[in-house]
Amino acid sequence: MAKLKTGRHTSGIKELRKNKRRYKFNKKFKETARDLAKQMKKAVKTANKEEAKKLLIDAISKYDKAVKHNIFHKNMVNHKKSQLMKLINTLK
Repeated sequence: MAKLKTGRHTSGIKELRKNKRRYKFNKKFKETARDLAKQMKKAVKTANKEEAKKLLIDAISKYDKAVKHNIFHKNMVNHKKSQLMKLINTLK
């Protein structure tokens, strides 16, 4: 592609558009996974075992999907899942 009059290259402009799209996609995954984990921790504090287990399954699923899309590192997610499982086991 030809160089623009302002001195920027069109490939740089396209990369900027792609980065903005990726940022929104990644942010959505991060927020939902972390929100589910926070909700699960609240359910554990209130000793609501059924709701906590349901939220745990949802949180683990979101974290695994985020790993699949390379949003979180796999070891960090394994650590988070382990922490959440330990919280659930304290309810027994």
